[in-house]
Amino acid sequence: MVVLLAVTLCTGLLAACALFPFGAWAVVIGAPLVASSATMLAGGLLAWRTIKRDRRRRALEAQTGVMVAALRDVTHQAEAMSPAPKVVQRRLGA
Repeated sequence: MVVLLAVTLCTGLLAACALFPFGAWAVVIGAPLVASSATMLAGGLLAWRTIKRDRRRRALEAQTGVMVAALRDVTHQAEAMSPAPKVVQRRLGA
């Protein structure tokens, strides 16, 4: 929201400065239109970046889940094939 507000204010002021030589009506009509358009573009860009980041994050989470499952399978296979007896560790002082 802060980014959108900053975009709106900055583009509105820049448009007002650029349109000032053409008259007060040009500033009154043009500056809000330019500021609104720039805010819509900035909002679209922020939404696009967020969607792109979420897709990447979901893909990484899926890959992580597959790797964890593969490691669990390997661990279970190693435990089943291990000839060494399982040792239970006890805490001292307990």
